[in-house]
Amino acid sequence: MKLPSPFLSLGAAGALLSSSCLCGPSPQDVLATGHRTPEMTFRTLQVGVRGDLPALEYSCLSEDFRARYGLSLLAYMEFRERELEGRIEYWLGLPEAEIITSEPLSEGRHLLRCESFGQPFELVLVREDYWKLWVDGDLLANEPITDGSFGQWTEVWRDEQGGTFVLGHAQLPAGLEELTPEELAGALSEFRIGREWKIDDLMGLDP
Repeated sequence: MKLPSPFLSLGAAGALLSSSCLCGPSPQDVLATGHRTPEMTFRTLQVGVRGDLPALEYSCLSEDFRARYGLSLLAYMEFRERELEGRIEYWLGLPEAEIITSEPLSEGRHLLRCESFGQPFELVLVREDYWKLWVDGDLLANEPITDGSFGQWTEVWRDEQGGTFVLGHAQLPAGLEELTPEELAGALSEFRIGREWKIDDLMGLDP
């Protein structure tokens, strides 16, 4: 397995070690993680690297990125342990990177131009729509909204008193039809429809 890697050159990273130190993320940093904007996703990736949290790093990668490189969480963790152990240019360079420019490429695609210790690189992020359903605390459905039409899954309307409401709905996948509406309503823990930005490509980086 060979993945694109946001590494500084070893020489550049080594020269900076004497004057740079990498501290773990603060509680505020961890609480601020998420994928609601492209910038937030990149900062979440940085928190994952800074805090040695592979599952958080993995959560920043798009479904297509994972498919292209054959990545499951376990495969990513194995790659990370095998290839990145002791790579100071990764553990120091990526968390210290800064976003230089942020611009949309098209609907659902976004470009971040970044720089770390003078080394430029770019990330392309894509928007992924999804819905999830928890019953009795268990995640029973985690479905992508693949047609790109978020509006088909939500409805915004205003009543006669001027109140505005947002409704969400989704069709249960095969295997859950045995749940009656009454059973589902009684055991429903959470129903979520959302949009997230995920890293889909890395450019201008040393292979």
